[in-house]
Amino acid sequence: MSQIKDPASLADEIESLYAAAGLMDSGIFATAKHWKDLLEHPHEGRLGLIGLYKLRGSHDMRAIGEKDIVHIDREHEIVADKLCAKYGTKHVYFGIGMGLWVGSDDIQWDFFSITELPNREALVGLSMEPEWIRVCQNRIRTLEKHRTYVVRLPEDGAYLH
Repeated sequence: MSQIKDPASLADEIESLYAAAGLMDSGIFATAKHWKDLLEHPHEGRLGLIGLYKLRGSHDMRAIGEKDIVHIDREHEIVADKLCAKYGTKHVYFGIGMGLWVGSDDIQWDFFSITELPNREALVGLSMEPEWIRVCQNRIRTLEKHRTYVVRLPEDGAYLH
């Protein structure tokens, strides 16, 4: 059973923390509506986050390696590693975009990430950490656009392969 008692109030509280840090006008962080939708969802187990990132400026992503892109924001990387360990979160995959294959999108995403979390409480805890919010300010300087999709993960660890 979820530990989250009042999703709407918690969603407002999280957005207020990010607004106080000057992050909400960037358009790259979850709003209270996003949080409320997630916190009210009936799924209570493991989550996956699929992140899409577009860097500011022009870059030839064919010339940049995965290790190079991770180190664009070294401070964020250090804090993320520490806090992810605290909340049982793990980075599953990180890759450089090669281009859109199916569908249409006006954005050529530069890189992608997949992160696994044990539950929503871990995402809330991580997102409310003052140190996390502080390093998220670097994201405004480095990212032009950012999208994160939340997906349910199977509890038994079963995957398609």
